[in-house]
Order: sequence, then C-alpha cells, then structure tokens
Amino acid sequence: MRYDLSVLGERLSEERKRKGYTQERLAEALYMERKTIRNWERGHNDPDLILLVCVCEVLDVSIDSLFLENPTESHKIPHSPMVK
Repeated sequence: MRYDLSVLGERLSEERKRKGYTQERLAEALYMERKTIRNWERGHNDPDLILLVCVCEVLDVSIDSLFLENPTESHKIPHSPMVK
C-alpha cells in the first residue's frame, strides 16, 4: 500500500496547528531540528515509525488520523487462517 507523503504532511501540519504547536516547538519536543518537521509537512520525506509514534504522542492524536480518510472507521486486517 502506497500513500502520498504530501497528504501525511498536510494532516501533520493541521494537527500541529490545531494543538497550538509551531514547527519549532514540535521539533524541540521531539529533540530534532525544525527543518525536519518542515520537510515532513512539505512531503519531502516522512518520519520513521518510531518518530511517527512520538509525534502522535506529543500531539495526542492517533496514527490513523494522519493516514486514513475517515479515522473513525474501523480498518481491521482480516484474520489469517495461520493466526489463532
């Protein structure tokens, strides 16, 4: 499954602003440089999974809210016959 980095960046920017964070303040909370946040928001690159979890913790949002069209929907992976 592929996703558009610009969509992730737009949603990250929206959530950051909604929570009252500047790029600088979010970067400080994550112990990184502001340009990293800027690059995520512009869709130049994306955070790795561990950083994404940290971003979500700081902004108090779910990962779903950054990726899914409608994060309130349940998107469960079907059970595999190999998993009990």
